[in-house]
Amino acid sequence: MSSPSLLLGSFLCFMLCQSIAKADTIDAYVRAEMQAQHIPGVSIAVLKHGVVEKAQGWF
Repeated sequence: MSSPSLLLGSFLCFMLCQSIAKADTIDAYVRAEMQAQHIPGVSIAVLKHGVVEKAQGWF
């Protein structure tokens, strides 16, 4: 995995953990980054104590 992809993935996970209730903000951020970096699709899952808190895919 390249450094920009790893950095983006880490940042997205941090953002999701910090603001799960702000789904519209997360959606807008993910879509903007996908367009800016020409990413065709992404899936993210956030787990808390082994329980899925949020799972979503964008394409």
